[in-house]
Amino acid sequence: MKIDVAITPESFSDKDLEGKIVVVVDVLRASTTITAALARGAEKVLPLATVDKVKKSAKEYPQGKVLLCGEREGIRIPGFDLGNSPHEYEDSIVQGKILLYTSTNGSRMLVKTKKARKVYVGSFVNMSAVVKRLVMDGIDCFIVCSGREGKFSLEDTVCAGMIVDRMRENSPKGFVQLTDEALVANIVYEHFSNDLNKMINQSFHGRYLVELGMKSDLSFSISLDLYDTVPVMENGGLIKSTP
Repeated sequence: MKIDVAITPESFSDKDLEGKIVVVVDVLRASTTITAALARGAEKVLPLATVDKVKKSAKEYPQGKVLLCGEREGIRIPGFDLGNSPHEYEDSIVQGKILLYTSTNGSRMLVKTKKARKVYVGSFVNMSAVVKRLVMDGIDCFIVCSGREGKFSLEDTVCAGMIVDRMRENSPKGFVQLTDEALVANIVYEHFSNDLNKMINQSFHGRYLVELGMKSDLSFSISLDLYDTVPVMENGGLIKSTP
């Protein structure tokens, strides 16, 4: 099984996804929030690239069935029901709802990867579940880091590196082959493996969210294995699955 990692959003093409399982990682905060929402009872999360597409899609559903969700520059979009903090997506709010979701980085990446053989959402909060699913699939996988506005993101690379590390641990010796990018991600993870809290607070995006008063999102986003939920793309929307 070959494991590849796209460390930045611009470092791969559609052709790189062909026949592969793709894991989209956006620790702060799309992959964390989407996982939490589905684990808490949301029916589906429909990732959309723009605000206009969210508003247009909302007209296709009965009143009360959907929630408009998302952010720009970390802040809830005016007129939307929810922003991008996992703390907003409470069971009583999202239960049975379809979430029309757009974010600065994560939703755009999810839209970009729809042509892959299969798409999962990975994060620290569902780490073991994602690794278990990938090992069970047993075919080439491509972990893509959503990054920040097209650039490198420390927290996404560390998360990707942890997925790589766990897959190596849980696969027969010699079965997993790493690309150079996957090896780099693994090395970066190993550097921070004993102090994820330090990593997330030092990251550019982490510091930005602290400035916005969202420090609690950082500690939540690095909480390992809160959920046994693997969001999987089906007919353009993410639904809950378990390994």
